[in-house]
Amino acid sequence: MSEILKEIHYAESKVKLDKSNTENSKKKIESYYKDIFSQYQITDQAFYNSMDYYYSVPDTLNLIYSMIIAQMSKDQSILNAKLNQD
Repeated sequence: MSEILKEIHYAESKVKLDKSNTENSKKKIESYYKDIFSQYQITDQAFYNSMDYYYSVPDTLNLIYSMIIAQMSKDQSILNAKLNQD
């Protein structure tokens, strides 16, 4: 679940940063969600059912988000290192 949520947050950030065409933002995010769900072989309903469950156990959801933040920080460090090499 943490990988799916991480990918969703990256997709949402990408759409938010692309200010060139806000009219298509909803279509873009829907497309990203569809691709993410396909990649992880889940349905949108299964994802939302899982989220409903995790909302009912906030300690577990907090743990998942702690892992996501750690991984995203690691991803950012790797990207920064690559950018600094150029």
